[in-house]
This record gives sequence, C-alpha cells and structure tokens, in this order.
Amino acid sequence: MEKERMILGEGCFYSMDCNETGLNNNIIVCGGSGSGKTMSISEPRLLETKTSSLVATVTKRRIVKKYQPLFKERGYEILDLNYVNPLESNCAYDPLEYVESYHDIIKRYHKLFTFAKEDPKSILSSACNIVPFTFYSPYERLTKFRLCRWMHQNNGIKRSVSMADIVVTEKILESQRKLMQECRQVPSTYTILDNNILFLGSCNLFLFTF
Repeated sequence: MEKERMILGEGCFYSMDCNETGLNNNIIVCGGSGSGKTMSISEPRLLETKTSSLVATVTKRRIVKKYQPLFKERGYEILDLNYVNPLESNCAYDPLEYVESYHDIIKRYHKLFTFAKEDPKSILSSACNIVPFTFYSPYERLTKFRLCRWMHQNNGIKRSVSMADIVVTEKILESQRKLMQECRQVPSTYTILDNNILFLGSCNLFLFTF
C-alpha cells in the first residue's frame, strides 16, 4: 500500500504514519488572502490522500470540481454538502433532525448557556427590535401572548387561535425559567434595543391586558 505524505513546501515531505513519526498530523497555516495556502498546502494534501478518509471544508468551488473526478477514480465515496447552492448537494444536514418539540429546542439552548456561564470570557450579545424573549419567558400569560401573536402572524396557519386555546405546560415554563437564569449568569451581556422597543412593548402589553 502506497504511503501518504504531508507536503509542506519544496523538498519538505513528511510521513503521515503517526506510529512511524511519533507525531500527530495537525498543522495550522496562517496567511493572508492570495498568499498560496490553497495551492501550497490544501491541494498537495488532496493529491496525497489515497487511502485515508478525508473531510475538507472549502470556500472555493473550483477545488471540488477539480478533485471530484480524481477521488472517484481512486474509489472514494464523495459526499458533497454545498451550503451556497444546496440543490447541488448529494447529501443533506438538518440540525433540527433530532428536535421533536419546542421543549427540545429550549433544552439545547439551556445546555449551551450552562457551558457559556462557566467561561469567564463568555459574552452574550443581542440586538432586538422587540422585547427580548428571555425578559418575559418565565411568565405563562406573556408566553401565551407571544405564541398567539406568532400564530396569527404566520401565514402558514389558516385557522384563528385565541389565547384561551394555548396551553403552556409547567415543564416548558420551568425550562424557560432555567434558560433565563443561565443567560443572567453569563459573565458579560450586551443587549442593544431598538429606540421604539418601549413603545412596541407597551403596545404588546396593552393588547395583552385588553
């Protein structure tokens, strides 16, 4: 079996066999736009890959078109995930595939902020033109109002829904309370509010109380 090599420049060839070198194969390359990172590092790596599995993230579509035939010739199965033109992909990734309910979404956010609050360098920033969700998420009737308003504004929902029809379970409210608590414990938080947000918030609350 032909051994794969790491090429890092003219005359600089290194074995990719970690058992042979006693080193890992991680490298970092820093260079400005047009400095030759793709031509001198990325493309030689593709050319030298003959038996190993490879995950390549590229911003230049020409690289995909140029090397797909070569890897097909070498017997590789190629999975092409194109975020610019998804319809040209031959595979797909749906980050919501394992989310079955609204509660699952809240749980994922909760895990994220549980991790973020432990890092003293974490910063939570947001820019809003409506009252931020975490400001009122622990409150049942405000949550019902938010959901009711969303359902009326969503063109895909054809039937009229009143607040009396919406049930917010204690499980969801408790998850939202925990989420708000986690957000408040992030070391640094910046919230940019639209200059009309107080007016909009007052309108929302007025409609709610009416």
